Amino acid sequence: MMSILRSHAFRRSVVAAAFCGASAVLAACGSSEPKVPPKDVVPTAITPTSTDTLRGAVATQLAAPVAVTVKNKAGDPIDSAVVTFTVAGGGGTVGSATVRTDANGQASTTWTLGNAVGLQSVTATVGTLPAVTFYAVAAAQGASAVAKAAGDAQTAVAGANVPVAPSVKVTDKFGNPVAGVLTTFNVASGGGSVTTAAVNTDVNGIATIGSWRLGVVAGTNTLTATASGIAPVTFTATGIAGAVSQVNITNTAPTLSIGQTFTLTAQAVDANNNRVTNAAISFTSDNPAIATVGASTGTVTAVAAGTATITASAGGINGTQAVSVIGNPGATVAATIAMGSHIADVVTAGNTAYAALSNSVAAVDLTSNTLAWSLSLTGQVVDVAANSTNTLVAAAAAGGATSQFYLINPATHLATDSIGLAATPVRMVMTSNGARAFVDENSFQLEIIDIATKTVITQVPLPGTVIAMKMAPGDTLLYAGTALGSVYEIRVSTGAIVRQFNPTNTVVDLSISPDGKTLFVADGSSVVFMVRLATGGLNGSVDFFQNVRGVAQPANAAQLWVSQGNTVYAAPKDDNSFNPNLIAGRATVNGASLSRIAFTRLGDIAVVIDDAGNNLVIVK
Repeated sequence: MMSILRSHAFRRSVVAAAFCGASAVLAACGSSEPKVPPKDVVPTAITPTSTDTLRGAVATQLAAPVAVTVKNKAGDPIDSAVVTFTVAGGGGTVGSATVRTDANGQASTTWTLGNAVGLQSVTATVGTLPAVTFYAVAAAQGASAVAKAAGDAQTAVAGANVPVAPSVKVTDKFGNPVAGVLTTFNVASGGGSVTTAAVNTDVNGIATIGSWRLGVVAGTNTLTATASGIAPVTFTATGIAGAVSQVNITNTAPTLSIGQTFTLTAQAVDANNNRVTNAAISFTSDNPAIATVGASTGTVTAVAAGTATITASAGGINGTQAVSVIGNPGATVAATIAMGSHIADVVTAGNTAYAALSNSVAAVDLTSNTLAWSLSLTGQVVDVAANSTNTLVAAAAAGGATSQFYLINPATHLATDSIGLAATPVRMVMTSNGARAFVDENSFQLEIIDIATKTVITQVPLPGTVIAMKMAPGDTLLYAGTALGSVYEIRVSTGAIVRQFNPTNTVVDLSISPDGKTLFVADGSSVVFMVRLATGGLNGSVDFFQNVRGVAQPANAAQLWVSQGNTVYAAPKDDNSFNPNLIAGRATVNGASLSRIAFTRLGDIAVVIDDAGNNLVIVK
């Protein structure tokens, strides 16, 4: 064994000596080449290839990958170093979480941003070296949804701005606000208007309208907001009534009889006529002696004949309505007004009496019981008429070559126009609206005059001289009584004679009941005849024991008044007739010769002609 080992050692010596001898020319025998040290693969530095802040839309992959370079302490790149990429903020993902560096010491991966806008980050680490952080700013994607942000379901006064201007928020599909999106607001219902109707969203995705003014009618208003072709959203607002601007009494009280009641209703509205439902309305009467009213109920009770003004009040604002109470006067002579000449006839309109005098028309104020004015006319005035609104007076006058029909303005006391008549006038009447006048002439003709055009429309033959002529309520019929005792019923619209009644031998006066159903005819005797107009037959008669020269009924139809000598008195209604034995009132004027009687519309004042003294006797 020992010999074998020595043999091997000898061979190695021989080989070495041979090698040494061959290399003697190069170097001394026994030298060797330097060894190459192994590469340093210990990472000492990790740096990003770029430090720029990255940008992209949420939930999308960035266009450029994130990359780092790994080097050793000598500054040489290291290959095969393991780099770990980690999402540090904002969510999202990386393509590969661990990547080995290449020959250039670089490692990279893709980065898909998270769903939230704002700053996001990814870190890259190698071993225990401090991490490298990459930052990216994530922006919203395109607009995907519009939602109401503020200003919905508001309440404001109709016609005013809502307190909070409506606004919307525009977001992408992840709910991130989208800036710079044009949003348009439009009124959809309720009227009203907007300002700054088109506006871009701000950095928070909010678009706010300038203002929204509601429509003037109380109720629901709607406003739509549309952005980027997305289905619109709708705001609602309720317009309510504002402060009380007006109080309206919404129904009209009929003419009441004494003791009757009627309930008025009132409504408070704002400046735009919207009802103020919570307004407390109270009622008062300016004349409780005529009519009282319940303060909270609005129920009117008629007390006496006349007119009272009912006031409905709310929030310091008033609405009024006149309430008329019909009745009859007492039997007190309030005044005797000297007219200075013969009185052909008298009519009333409002609280004024108009008398046809020898050559003038005079007006008497029945409130103050004084002569208001007198207007001289050419010719002998034979009759006078007035419309119900006391805005037009007409007179017929005979004289000279032609007779005239005069139109008089009672406010100015002047004749505004005249129309020539074909013959001498005898009696006349006018419709309550002042549209037509009917003038009977001594030529047995009835002229029909159109007031608006101031022309004679037609002439109607009318047998007999007319002594008294009265217009029936409603202006559809008029009645003309003649000296021959006939009474003609004439249709106002055509002038045609409808019927003829013959209750007596002559007519000195006639009257029509306020309901238009009964005609009263006085023939100068003590008897007043009653004609039932529905049938045209006599309904009876009333004997007043002395000759009757004038007959009339007050508005309540509860009495029948007659004039006899120096006395005017009322017979009360007794069943279906009038009982002259039950005197409801009597007024006597010494030395008078009383004839025609005219009541005011409400029946509370009677005006009686005194032919003996040329006076107007006012009975209240």
